[in-house]
Amino acid sequence: MESDSRSGTFVGRERELGFLRQRLDAAIAGQGGLIFITGEAGIGKTRLAREAQRLAQDRGLCWLAGRYDKDGSIAMQPYVEAVRQLLDSGRAERLLELAGPYAPELARIFPNLAAVLGDGLPAQQPALQDPQAARQRTIDAICHLFLGIARRQPMAFFLDDLHWAPSMELLHALARRAGSAPLLLLGAYRDPDLHETPALSQAVLAMNRERLFQALPLRGLVPREAAAMLEATLGQPPALLLVESLHALTGGNPFFLEEMARYLDERDALVQSNGALALKEGTALELPRSIRAVVEERLGRLSEEARRALAVASVIGEEFSLALVREVTGLSDDALAEAVDGSAAAFLIAPLAGGREAYAFAHSHVRQAVYDGIGAARRRRTHLLVGQAMERLHAPRLADYADALADAVDRAASASLIAPRAGGGREAYAFAHSHVRQAVYDGVGTARRRRYHLLVGQAMERLHAPRLEEHAEALAHHFLEGNDLAKATDYSIQAGERAFALHSWERARVNYEQALEVLESGLEDLPRKAQVLERLADVEMALGRTDLARHQQTLEVLLQLGDKRKAARMHRMIAGALASGASGRFNLIESNHYRVAANQLLEGEPDSPEKALTLSSLAHGLWRVLEVGQATQSAHQALEMAERLGDSDQMAFACTELGTANAFIGELDQARLYAQRAFETAQAGRDLYIASRAVLYPSSVWPWIHDQPWLALWLDRNRDLGQRTGLQRFQLIDPGTFALRWALTGHPNGAVNELRSFEAAQSTGSRVGSYHAHYGACAYAILGQWERADLVFAAAAADAESGHDPAMRLEALFPYARFLLDTGDLTKAEEVIQQGLGLACPAGAVTQELNLLPLACELRARQGRLEEAEAHLARAREILARPQPWRGLAAPVHLAEGQLAAAKREWDRSERAFTQALETEQAYGFLYHQGRILLAWSEAQAERANGHSGSDHGRGGVAPPVPHGQGDPAPTPALPADPRARGLELLSQAEAIRQQCAAK
Repeated sequence: MESDSRSGTFVGRERELGFLRQRLDAAIAGQGGLIFITGEAGIGKTRLAREAQRLAQDRGLCWLAGRYDKDGSIAMQPYVEAVRQLLDSGRAERLLELAGPYAPELARIFPNLAAVLGDGLPAQQPALQDPQAARQRTIDAICHLFLGIARRQPMAFFLDDLHWAPSMELLHALARRAGSAPLLLLGAYRDPDLHETPALSQAVLAMNRERLFQALPLRGLVPREAAAMLEATLGQPPALLLVESLHALTGGNPFFLEEMARYLDERDALVQSNGALALKEGTALELPRSIRAVVEERLGRLSEEARRALAVASVIGEEFSLALVREVTGLSDDALAEAVDGSAAAFLIAPLAGGREAYAFAHSHVRQAVYDGIGAARRRRTHLLVGQAMERLHAPRLADYADALADAVDRAASASLIAPRAGGGREAYAFAHSHVRQAVYDGVGTARRRRYHLLVGQAMERLHAPRLEEHAEALAHHFLEGNDLAKATDYSIQAGERAFALHSWERARVNYEQALEVLESGLEDLPRKAQVLERLADVEMALGRTDLARHQQTLEVLLQLGDKRKAARMHRMIAGALASGASGRFNLIESNHYRVAANQLLEGEPDSPEKALTLSSLAHGLWRVLEVGQATQSAHQALEMAERLGDSDQMAFACTELGTANAFIGELDQARLYAQRAFETAQAGRDLYIASRAVLYPSSVWPWIHDQPWLALWLDRNRDLGQRTGLQRFQLIDPGTFALRWALTGHPNGAVNELRSFEAAQSTGSRVGSYHAHYGACAYAILGQWERADLVFAAAAADAESGHDPAMRLEALFPYARFLLDTGDLTKAEEVIQQGLGLACPAGAVTQELNLLPLACELRARQGRLEEAEAHLARAREILARPQPWRGLAAPVHLAEGQLAAAKREWDRSERAFTQALETEQAYGFLYHQGRILLAWSEAQAERANGHSGSDHGRGGVAPPVPHGQGDPAPTPALPADPRARGLELLSQAEAIRQQCAAK
């Protein structure tokens, strides 16, 4: 394993884990493939694979792994290791069965397999004479074996250190077959090492042309994650300055961070300071040998010219110009270009934006390792040569008072007031302590201080002219303190835009707030004020909170400017705040008034993205009040307009609404197509809010469609987007849905963890998506927290009712009714079911009706009102007869029929229905519901064993098949000879599932 495998601490990587969860679930569904985990040494590739192993094994996948060695490996080495793992687990006979016609070839390839099977192997066939045919036969044999294993049990196969593989021919062949099999291949390699081997690089390019893999590149940890890793390594929280210093030095590389932390700890270079670990005063940050060795290994593969150029560059600093390196080294343009290209290909340096003549070291530790590798005498000589070269190159701009400045700096350093920054050269200094800086600052008079701020701002503009946006926040501060309000506003907005682009929402909010404060303090600029107010509205939406008064102010400013399109957009944002609860109150009627006003504002206007957006927004408001026909019409108009405009964002928005509306009326084929189109189109767009809606709705806003693979796919897409962008608006909705997913699939610990997040979101007092709280309530119910579940169910339904939101009220009533039936409150259950059917049936909300009808059937059967139960069942069958992919939605109907048939003593029909229910649930549904079906089936068997014999009255023992939209109905099982024994067997299976789910 590579160096990162030694890391015992795992932090961050939420986006990567979300992606792996999604791909593992897809593999279980028969959609495997290949993932390349890439990055530099120590970045955490192998450690991430270990987390993938945990996720895979939690899902019941077979996990196999193998690796290539640096000092030479055969092409099939990881495959041999994988087969050895299977043999160690005692599956030799199974492997022989899977080998089939390729058994002789596999015995030659895997000697350990032949040794175990011995005489069980078929007779060896003569080896093929044609080397190409023999190699192809070998490849086919291994592919046949691994695919056979995966078809028996979905499998994940991890190949580590692919950069040392002599060939990828076998992996290429297996990847071609894995896409339609329950086999997920994961390969890890170091980018620099792979690119130095042309044959392997070409193999990756060939696989990329065939679209056979997805890349999962790993980057360094962000400072927050680096702090968590340092605390885990050191056992105590690190000081902010220590985190920043080590993060800057290591680039967030996890292995390097751990090595630096241990190195400093072993050298006793850390001290307690205000409850955190900090560097002892005067300690220089040196690289431990383990880190230098990694860099030196890469340096050793470079040409002599490249190493010489890098040595000079390390003396210059973190960033360097080729002109200066050329001046010192005397290398020709061609030689220098070759040296630089080789260093860049080895990921040691990278070009700076704005031209090809300026470069920077990839990480501070790279520059430090190169610098430390230069002998003291040579380093001193190189510094002198660099200084002389800088004099020649920059003669016109040498400061007249450089000596005086150097004397002043030296005196301040001698007085321990300032100190050079570690590793940064003599041109960068910092105050020795923050109190020194504060004392000096406070001693400057107010007028003089303002003048200094202005001069510093102007100097920064000159020095950083090519990259002012990177320093916008500091420039805004200096010009604000220097009383240049126009520039303070400009740079505050620039800083806000930069933070906005980086999804740093709180940072963006602070900068926009500062710009608004200046604009409102006397700087009259209404267009700029409108710009800032709009951006603040966007930021607040991303953070999941809304200042309704400020939104109204923004709307008034836009109307004052006569900008109808932006005013319509603000109407829609206010509507969204009122419909989601982000405004602090929840009122769909008031929300729809704003939607209508937005459309009226743009009536007669030409096509525009804003007009398409208002039509989609109106569609949203209409289906929320169960006017689904009008909603569909409005969304279609929006989609047609967006298509004419070629606007990806608006196409995605419209498709999201069309998908939801079609899901409500039971047009699931169309709904799924629109959902996928919304997701794909949003990837080409720029609006994160629209992209987040596209991934949220199919899992959390659609009616419950009882489809585990579908739910897993969209929840993982949703979490992946949230982790990449930091959008918090919908993060208040997600934990309840995730908790339910884990509870239903037999992962109670995951459910408990998500419920903690759910409770934390509830405790904030935010009302965003409060009507979706029924998902969390369902998870509580499964885990046996019935009182808590009852409270949350009732609150979700009440929120939807008080907010005049019949669609969300309807969606909350269905699981609440299920809960009431399970807890025996038939009176309340009847009331809730009738409310639900009273909303669903007149509106044509077929999917919700289909969810409610099995509950109504079960209720009437338990009340002894069997004719009414049959009527509800007949209506459910009528819906299922429609040619739609009902998938898991059919399972509760089959279950209700089984219970009703048992109540009527129609045992043949009951057996058939329970069998269909279980098979449908196993194919599309959830483990917990399988336990529910088995429990009901066992109760029917116990009732039958109590002496009630008989056959299906008037049916000749055969019930009509219940279509479920996928394949043929299950065959009627043979009647059990002993119902009591059969009942106990079913009860035992149900109990095992309930224990796995920790269900009560």
